[in-house]
Amino acid sequence: MLSLVGIGGAGSRIVESFYRKDIVGSIIKRISFRGGDYVRGVAIDTSDNITALRAIPAENRVLIGSSRAKGHGTGGNVELGRKIVEEEIELAMNAIRRANYEKPEVFFVSAGIGGGTGTGGLPVIARRIKITYNVPVIGVLVLPSKSEGTLYVKNAFKNFGTVAKSVDGVICADNSVLTNRGEDILSSYREIDQAIFNFLSVIEPYEIKRIAEGNMCAIGFMRTRSSHISIKDIMEKMFRDYVYFNVENKKIKGV
Repeated sequence: MLSLVGIGGAGSRIVESFYRKDIVGSIIKRISFRGGDYVRGVAIDTSDNITALRAIPAENRVLIGSSRAKGHGTGGNVELGRKIVEEEIELAMNAIRRANYEKPEVFFVSAGIGGGTGTGGLPVIARRIKITYNVPVIGVLVLPSKSEGTLYVKNAFKNFGTVAKSVDGVICADNSVLTNRGEDILSSYREIDQAIFNFLSVIEPYEIKRIAEGNMCAIGFMRTRSSHISIKDIMEKMFRDYVYFNVENKKIKGV
């Protein structure tokens, strides 16, 4: 069972990708094999755009901060996002508890790091989930590209450490990788959502927990022109030409 919580617009869209009708067929076999719901996902946002995510059950979509944000989001204000989630944490947790009537093995909390709601709210949600369920919480984070604006990039740079410390492991996808090769913002987010869906729906949650817990991992992207390339060729090419490390005192694992 996958227990997902999306905070903010980007995080909520990741949860939506697991419920969307056009891809649900790809996990039917897993659902029938397990004998029950495979995905239990909750989306939490300060923007009424959340109402457009109709694939997510209505009771699992939580609009918060109506008095402060007026349904328009936080405008990249991280402190406002944190305050709203703190003030309405019980509303969010009630939806999470309803969706997770059985104790999961691990929670995956997703957010775009740079926006106000996801950046400010994820640490609040993650800490409360750990207190309530006493299970590991893995962050699934999307880093902003420069084309999303200096405010988002600045927010991500300033707050990444706080977000990472609030969870037990991090899986990152960098939007700059896609936008730098010519993808527009909407297309790049669709690709990221699909990549995260593919990864989390194929690998068992306990195995992801084993890989990611205590570590900082990354989902990578690579483009190839050949339609007859093998997995071995892809891996060799990736490690030869596309994987670069520029870190200090960090334990990094490729995903």
